[in-house]
Amino acid sequence: MDARRSPRWINGLRAVACAGVVAAVLAPGLGCAPDLRGGCGDVTSDPEHCGSCGHSCLGGACVDSVCQPVLLGTGPEHAFDVAVDATDAYWTSQGPEGAGDGAVSRVSLRDGGVSTPIAVAQPVPRGLAIDDVDVYWANSGDGTVMRAPKAGGDAVPFAAEQSPQDIAVDGTYVYWTNFNGQVMKAPVDGSEAPTELFAGPQTPDGIGLDGAHVYWVNRTDGEVRRAPIDGPGTASALLHDGPANATDIAVDATHVYWTNFETGEVLKISKDGSDSAPTVIAGGESSPFGVAVDAAFVYWANNGSGEVRRAPLEGGAAVTIATGQSGPRRIALDEAAIYWTNHNGGELMMLAK
Repeated sequence: MDARRSPRWINGLRAVACAGVVAAVLAPGLGCAPDLRGGCGDVTSDPEHCGSCGHSCLGGACVDSVCQPVLLGTGPEHAFDVAVDATDAYWTSQGPEGAGDGAVSRVSLRDGGVSTPIAVAQPVPRGLAIDDVDVYWANSGDGTVMRAPKAGGDAVPFAAEQSPQDIAVDGTYVYWTNFNGQVMKAPVDGSEAPTELFAGPQTPDGIGLDGAHVYWVNRTDGEVRRAPIDGPGTASALLHDGPANATDIAVDATHVYWTNFETGEVLKISKDGSDSAPTVIAGGESSPFGVAVDAAFVYWANNGSGEVRRAPLEGGAAVTIATGQSGPRRIALDEAAIYWTNHNGGELMMLAK
């Protein structure tokens, strides 16, 4: 092994590699002692080397080796959904109850600061999704599914006379859940009228996609369902039944994950229906709402306690990664950070992974 990369002991102190040079740890908290090449110093408080050398807090503070959340943007009150691409974050804000002055906004992921409105005077915008060109959102106040260019331009109705709740897009079609009981899809270019993938008496809410199926949860009876994306006319599959108030959903290569606002659970079940019962990832949570998943963890927002939490996908204790939030609602992820909306304050937050 290259001696410059391997831990060693110098004068009774453990040495670690820092900026390519072996340097002794001089005291607790000094992850990499200063050296001629500019070592990283105190990893308990340095926001560019928080907890370990090179771990940046992306603009947040570092307290006791833990990155702190960053206020990335603000909008009207009742912030709801969030999506991110390589450069920006997009979110919906519903505004005062029933006032019709909600907004869809954009802000730079790494610079933060002033947000740019994508659309204003929107009637209670809820779910949001993005593709390479456009932003799509569900206006639950007037039953429209809307679209606007990311780069700026007019917002136009993509579909009308709906009761849209959540929305997803795969580059070819836009999919959404209707509170009245339908799961719908339409081409992204608007060239065809919406078609129905599922209809039932339930109240579909959170929606997710993979390359073959659309997945959703039903609020009324707590069902978790899927249907082929090449519908209509294809039967849906029931993956799990009850209890009521299943809320949001996330999908990875093998499982579906969801929150139950009433029971306080975060759960998962195999996408192929091979599990006889779901696995409870976390119980006793405080009104969990939004959920998201990456290769290692499932993350969720506890709307009741103002916490953002995570747990390993393969099982293990849940831990709190942010506290003191104002009604956290929905979550999005990229490789570097976790993003969530604070419903009560109209805030968009970011936390380095």
